[in-house]
Amino acid sequence: MRGLPGLLIFCGVMVGCRSAGYQPPTPPPLQGQPIGLQIQRLEPTLQGCPFRVLLDFESPDDLAFVAGDTLAQLDTHVAHTGTSSLRLEAGQRGFQIRLGDLLGDLPFPGPWLMVGAYFYCENAATITVVYPADNPAAEGGGTRTLRRSVPLIPRHWTPVMLDLSPLRNPNAPSVAAPGTLFFQIAAPDSPVWCDDVIVCDNSRQWVDSPTAGQGFSVCLHGLTTTIDRPGYFRFDIDTPDAGTDGWVLREASLLRVVFNSRQGQRWWTIYSDGRQYKDGQFIPPPADDPDAVLLAMEHQFIARIEVPEELGRVDRNHPADKNNDGYAEMLGSYELLASGRLAMFDVTIIPQSPALARPVLEVARLPEGRVVVSIEGQLLRNVVRLSDGRVLVELPGIIRRAVTVHFHVE
Repeated sequence: MRGLPGLLIFCGVMVGCRSAGYQPPTPPPLQGQPIGLQIQRLEPTLQGCPFRVLLDFESPDDLAFVAGDTLAQLDTHVAHTGTSSLRLEAGQRGFQIRLGDLLGDLPFPGPWLMVGAYFYCENAATITVVYPADNPAAEGGGTRTLRRSVPLIPRHWTPVMLDLSPLRNPNAPSVAAPGTLFFQIAAPDSPVWCDDVIVCDNSRQWVDSPTAGQGFSVCLHGLTTTIDRPGYFRFDIDTPDAGTDGWVLREASLLRVVFNSRQGQRWWTIYSDGRQYKDGQFIPPPADDPDAVLLAMEHQFIARIEVPEELGRVDRNHPADKNNDGYAEMLGSYELLASGRLAMFDVTIIPQSPALARPVLEVARLPEGRVVVSIEGQLLRNVVRLSDGRVLVELPGIIRRAVTVHFHVE
């Protein structure tokens, strides 16, 4: 619910000319659906987490919550979601959102980890978000001021989010009333559009295996995804909301975590032993690993894979496979397709280098059920079934000759 009418703030309206050569961006998917559903479709980091749209700029009434020495108008030709957005003319220095009018007297940040909005510009621009924009001493007695600058990607909607974690007291609930959020604009030769002012709690725990030396944990908090194996390694990876170089989590399991760039063109895979495959390049584990040389050699001289025709085939069309040979360089795994009809699947892996170290197989289209994997009669432990049904298995130790791996679905 928005604030009371008595709290509305007047904002002037100015009609401006469009810049030469302007091409409106592609309309968002699910046009006409609720704004919340559209945001979840457009922004993967918001899927499955609590969030609240404070302003969507679909109504002239929304202009009453915009304050500052700026002139603004709704623009129905540009939108992140819905049918319109807030347009700010070239040369405007910024604007304020009075969160108190939108959230009332609720404690802030309360349950929320981030606050921000989405911005669009035709040319290079930078948005700086500040909270609180007023005297910090007036916002709960000394609340620290948070500030962050984000360069916009020309002709793309860019999230400009502020991590509210420093304002949260883990030992006591937040008691400060909501203050004023300020967006400073540095775009001297182009208008800027703003849409979907939101607050959200995006904290998640995808994998929790914190025992030292026995797996890793994967969690999201604010603008950072953390992959941690105590005593071995820790990676803090920016989310897409952290900037243009942020990463979207694509897959997380006890065996590995996979990220894509915001546009989906780049890949980053991190295994629980610390080895990485970034844009198809192998990066050895950070800790001393006796198999590091063999892991690197296998990435260059991949094994030959054979699958009985009646059971399935090698998948040579996986998006992470750069040269269609059945080995996904972006993932560091061999890609396989089961027939989908049988409760069993066999694959023979034949080294083309002196030895293979802990190779990983990924099998799609196995029937539903518990999957038991064995290699020459030995049951394997590192078997993971993902939510979409794919099965990952890491073969143990060193493989120096052809071996057959058997999958059975119970």
